Amino acid sequence: MKSVNSLVLEDLIFDYVSSSPPQSFILYAGAGAGKTHTLHQVLNKIKEDILLSLGRENKKLAVITYTNAACDEIKERVNFDNNFFVSTIHSFAWSLISPFTKEIKEIIKENLKEIINEEEKKLKKSRDLNNKTSIGRQERIRKSLKRLSSLE
Repeated sequence: MKSVNSLVLEDLIFDYVSSSPPQSFILYAGAGAGKTHTLHQVLNKIKEDILLSLGRENKKLAVITYTNAACDEIKERVNFDNNFFVSTIHSFAWSLISPFTKEIKEIIKENLKEIINEEEKKLKKSRDLNNKTSIGRQERIRKSLKRLSSLE
């Protein structure tokens, strides 16, 4: 693979995020390749050049990482600046869906009730409650009831 000068890479990444509309990017490389350093340099440039205008528009810049360690390192390197939303991919996804927790639980509850009702109907029609199919249905009912009771 062709090696890229780090200053050229930093400028290239900055061009992505400062373009209109801004473009996202993935910085992927092996351990010790300088990903965090490069990202830190780009974030510094963003802070100097465009962060003020983002703040005026009530916007933040999202930095999504895979690990908590990388997340903590980046937060530290940007001096815990609240204009940067730094999180793991899992925390980011949770931040998007958490306002809908009540609705999600309702949907899951209804789906579980439907599964239980369907399995119970099919069990009532069964001639042998000890055959493999019936035992499987009983197990799905048991698991669904358990999940339903622990949903709250």
